[in-house]
Amino acid sequence: MESLKAEARKMFCSDYAKECTENGRLVPTVNRNPIAPPLLSIEYDSMEKDCAKYFLYYSAIYVALKQWKVRVNKSELCHIMVIGGGRGRLVEYCSDCLSDLGMQGFVFVVEVNQEAYHILNERFAQNKHIHILKPFALRTAFEMQLAKDMNVFDSKIQALIDTKPIHLFVSELFGSFADNEFVSEILCASIQTFGKKDASGKYVCTSIPESYTTYICGIHSDTLQKFFQNHNQEKLYILQVPEDAQMLSNITMLYTASCYKSSEELISNITLQKTNQVKPLTGIAGYFEATLYGDICIHTAPTPKQNTYFWETAFFPVLEDSSSLWRNQGTSINCFFARKCKQIKPDVNKIFDINSPVLHMWYEWGLGDVPCKHNGGGVHHSLHL
Repeated sequence: MESLKAEARKMFCSDYAKECTENGRLVPTVNRNPIAPPLLSIEYDSMEKDCAKYFLYYSAIYVALKQWKVRVNKSELCHIMVIGGGRGRLVEYCSDCLSDLGMQGFVFVVEVNQEAYHILNERFAQNKHIHILKPFALRTAFEMQLAKDMNVFDSKIQALIDTKPIHLFVSELFGSFADNEFVSEILCASIQTFGKKDASGKYVCTSIPESYTTYICGIHSDTLQKFFQNHNQEKLYILQVPEDAQMLSNITMLYTASCYKSSEELISNITLQKTNQVKPLTGIAGYFEATLYGDICIHTAPTPKQNTYFWETAFFPVLEDSSSLWRNQGTSINCFFARKCKQIKPDVNKIFDINSPVLHMWYEWGLGDVPCKHNGGGVHHSLHL
């Protein structure tokens, strides 16, 4: 396992240096809704350059299937579902791992992007063990059941809902504190809709990723300070931290969330230990660590563990009163952080319409014992799916 981690780290360092040289650093951009509009081809290209991330995903899939093979009857078929197939990298990995391990099974692929759907169909047309399902937005178990009751699905998807055969779910819809903030909701809905159960009704399926842990750190940057003078300071941005950025505190854990259940409300009150008491606070940088399977993890925080760069840093700006509060405190300061998510009842006339969201989530943050909340209630910025 240590050699696997070292190899991933080596890949990351090489690829990240090349990415920064060729394309520079990503300037602040407001975190957008994950599938409206869906990813473009050039964005898939960028995603697939992160070799270390895919190396770790392949390793996680291989180990998960190898361990599953030991536990079950040799004649049992293994059913895998890839949530968000993109252009097929993870689909190919699942198929290859089944073959490499001498296992029989099927890979089912859920994708909402019509362009990606056509690419997947063309790429895997000759593989009878891979089934590309007709596009739909998998968001909540309630909407899935409603669609089934309304006979929205074709017979293949209807049968999968009825039989619930899936042993392993694989998704790259990660990025709590980056691009896509709904991973726990989507995977939870996937498991409830398609997940294998034992005779007692207990789920016996596995999810890759299994969980994620979020981290934050106080940051000062003159570059970002100038940027936010002319931009809304109560929105979640994603960026590559500028070269002039300085960490003002230790990197501190906020919370851990499971991908097997919906994370409707996650609230943390923590203390940030300052490492620099002179520079003013520009905002709070957010990172995550994802447990893919067992001990196989991806890390986005700028530490010796970092091994992926496609998921950029999340950035939560602060207003002047919070910056002043930071300067006036001693060697530490209290920090409030909350992730909130609400499910909205779907319009029966707009099932799976990406312009009619059924999930609404936002972050609130602030400093001090009685924090002045930024973005309270999601009034300035929220994400929809």
